[in-house]
Amino acid sequence: MRTFKLYGALATPSNNPTDVRITIGGVEVYNAQTSVTPNLGTAYAPVLTFEMPNDFTGSAVWTIAVTDGHLQFGTLQCNMVKPTFTMPMSYFAEHLAGVDDVTTGAFSAEAQTNIANTLSAVLPADAKARCLAGTSTLAQDARAVMLANETGYSMSDWYPVYVQFTSATKNGAAYDLTTTAGIPHLAGGDTVSLTVNVPTPVYEYDPPIL
Repeated sequence: MRTFKLYGALATPSNNPTDVRITIGGVEVYNAQTSVTPNLGTAYAPVLTFEMPNDFTGSAVWTIAVTDGHLQFGTLQCNMVKPTFTMPMSYFAEHLAGVDDVTTGAFSAEAQTNIANTLSAVLPADAKARCLAGTSTLAQDARAVMLANETGYSMSDWYPVYVQFTSATKNGAAYDLTTTAGIPHLAGGDTVSLTVNVPTPVYEYDPPIL
């Protein structure tokens, strides 16, 4: 399961926790008390987290209800975007520094042999053979090597989710997201329903994969 982290700000009477309930596509994903500093009007901080399946993307109706406090929305982040690796990315960055043209260049024969031996069980046979022979080029095999080097996804690295809001209601009345300051501030007793499109999170390699 992928964890989503909602950033925002809370203001509560007498510092009491704020009750928040969230459903996505009619399924409850969060229903608990939450408290966080700073309060409204200052920098955003993590307010709450919830879990969704790893392949959760696309458009769905999100319903968020708040009682006994105020919630100001900020950004959304998720984990399981950055891969975990067998060989550290610093190894590839170090060897790329010696390549003048990545479209025609190659790692040293020694580096290619090391890659082939380290990733022997998962590297495609043709790429492995070229690496062992010292004839692999980045244009040929960089993508195969990078994908073979992935072992899973990080649970501790967080990346922004650039959601799109296409429609909204607040307490049953239409709320125009195009002419207001964005998602409405929710006070105790408020409920907002949003049609939210969640894109597929993609990790950008640095240095990039050819």
